Amino acid sequence: MPFSIFMPMAGSPLPPLLGRILNQIHEPQDPSFDCVCHTDRYHTNSCSWSHCPMTLPLEIDLAAFDTMEDAVLVDCRTPEERLEAAIADQAFVPMDEASSRIEDFKSWEDQGTVVIYCRSGRRSLNLTVALREAGVENVCSLAGGIQGWISEGREVQSGS
Repeated sequence: MPFSIFMPMAGSPLPPLLGRILNQIHEPQDPSFDCVCHTDRYHTNSCSWSHCPMTLPLEIDLAAFDTMEDAVLVDCRTPEERLEAAIADQAFVPMDEASSRIEDFKSWEDQGTVVIYCRSGRRSLNLTVALREAGVENVCSLAGGIQGWISEGREVQSGS
């Protein structure tokens, strides 16, 4: 299996991030120490540590999306959800096909930041984490998904 979009189950060993955070509480900040917020699959939306190499947050809001020059918008919802409403000029990769289409995401990454959306932002955030684990770095999730898009009065298509 190339990657998983699911988090560890209850009862699993503690994630590596927790141990690193606990160590950092008791040790002085060392510039050579990797940023704890961007290890493995455990990412945060932003990092205040100045040595952190991560510049693109895991999730962006509509205001940040509006400032992007070369964004490739990808809908990860089901075909049935797309019939209700879709954002114009976007690619479509249903969540259940994403693991077999990594190369598509990598080619879109060469064109600009890949911005993934779903209905509310939850599935797209999980997919963003999984894609970063699979080596697609220039990818983020659109906070609020298409519901947030519509609630701000932005244009959508129906029946696509």
